[in-house]
Amino acid sequence: MKPNKFLIPLSLLILFAGLLVAFSLVKLESVRFNYAHYSLLNEGWSHEAESLSALPIDLNTPTGAPAIIHRTLGDDFSQGRVLLIRTSLQDLIVKLDGDIIYSYTSEPIGRMNTYASLWHLVPLPSDSDGSTLEMTFTSPYRAMSGRINPIVYGCIGELNYYLFMTFGFRFIIGLIVVLIGIFLVVLNALAYRKYSESASLAGLTAFFLGFWIMAESRMLQYVIGHPVVIGSLAYVSLAMIPITIGFYIQRHVLTLHRKAFFGMVLALILNLVFVIVAHVSGILDFFESVVITQIMTVIGIIVTGVFLVIEGKHKSQNIRQFVSLLVFISVIGIIELINFLFQNYDKTSVFTASGIAVLIIFLFFRYVKHIFVNAKIVYEQEIYRKLAYMDPLTKLKNRLAFNEKLDALFQEGPNENLTIIFFDLNELKKINDTYGHHEGDEALVEIGKRILSVYDTYGDVYRVGGDEFVFIGERIPIADYERINQAFDQTMLQENQDKPLPLHISYGMTHYQPETDQSPKDILTRADREMYLDKMSKRKTKANASR
Repeated sequence: MKPNKFLIPLSLLILFAGLLVAFSLVKLESVRFNYAHYSLLNEGWSHEAESLSALPIDLNTPTGAPAIIHRTLGDDFSQGRVLLIRTSLQDLIVKLDGDIIYSYTSEPIGRMNTYASLWHLVPLPSDSDGSTLEMTFTSPYRAMSGRINPIVYGCIGELNYYLFMTFGFRFIIGLIVVLIGIFLVVLNALAYRKYSESASLAGLTAFFLGFWIMAESRMLQYVIGHPVVIGSLAYVSLAMIPITIGFYIQRHVLTLHRKAFFGMVLALILNLVFVIVAHVSGILDFFESVVITQIMTVIGIIVTGVFLVIEGKHKSQNIRQFVSLLVFISVIGIIELINFLFQNYDKTSVFTASGIAVLIIFLFFRYVKHIFVNAKIVYEQEIYRKLAYMDPLTKLKNRLAFNEKLDALFQEGPNENLTIIFFDLNELKKINDTYGHHEGDEALVEIGKRILSVYDTYGDVYRVGGDEFVFIGERIPIADYERINQAFDQTMLQENQDKPLPLHISYGMTHYQPETDQSPKDILTRADREMYLDKMSKRKTKANASR
């Protein structure tokens, strides 16, 4: 009985699982790390002379004015603790008993000052219980002035656990969407072997969308530490997304009004340029210009809807499919916009991350299927193309490939090293008549191998007729061919030794002459003549030797 090849690995897997279950049932003290014991410091705060209910809270603070909160630390702070503080486009100063223990101020670069919403880890010394903790938040934006986010404290491991469990979902979704976008672009390029714009635009849309979700997840600081990047990525990505979608609609959904819709795409591109230039020049910060981007996106959705309705009369399948996607995206976008306008920044990108995750995963599998189907078609076409250019007997390139190659060289303007060698297998008819056509075919295959073994390194070898082969060389100096041809003659002598049917070949070589070779026919005629002279010479030599 033949043993099952899966028996051993399956048995080992069952044994391992059994041991794991058995050990887990043993009642021992757990030594697993527990990072869930972080604590919230959201109560007991005061602002000026008033007690605050709880954080988060929005204080009535004028733009640019400091929002100061303070409280007395309890018994938990008798040991060293680390505060986790979130600033929303704000500067921060932390004092303990009047002494500054931490400060962060956004540093301008020229006229550009890129505020970012950041996490701050502020370690407190031991015996801080009973001390007065004071925090000062300052923002140049009205919407963020006086905004105080929840404050968490614990050890570093506990705070990392809090961040990941609270905001990690959005970050992971964004990362997956980015990777899907990259995968679609790369897979499309590899599968098609040529640029497929629709799949690439879909991949780019997913790429920018994923970066926007990651930037809004509050976890980007884990992988990118520069405040300018953190403070810019969400706004730039948000402006890029409608551009890639617009190009997709203009080039792959609409058919009758592509030129007219390009105006909308151009407006979206100009918005991106304006957003970046305005920020760099200090005219409008990213946060201040994001409303313009959102308005442009809404206008883009409306304009797209109008064009789709106009072209929908033609009942295009592309339009029907895209309309369903557009409705889904529009609903998510409207919810996100309403959320932003109501200044519910804690929920920024939550709705989009959930909805887009479903959409991108659906589109991902759809595009992967589409790409693999097309890859199969391209692969089959490549096989047919190779067959069209291949001699079925010798597996060398055929006359069609030879003609196209030589024509291309003359169109480009052949260089001075262009060399043509014509080969002719001597007495093929005699071989066929004496030994049969099968032996004649074997002789052609063998002579093709011998030519290829010597000349393949220096150029291309073709079978262009019944017993005719051609070599095209363009990479090496003309002077090297004397050595190469001698090596070929030596190969012929060695291969013919002790063979019941020795093979003989005639060949003629010529080089490109710019003053006379105006077309491929000129150089081919000369090479053919040289081969014929070599054949006649070898016939005379053989006749003289037989007398």
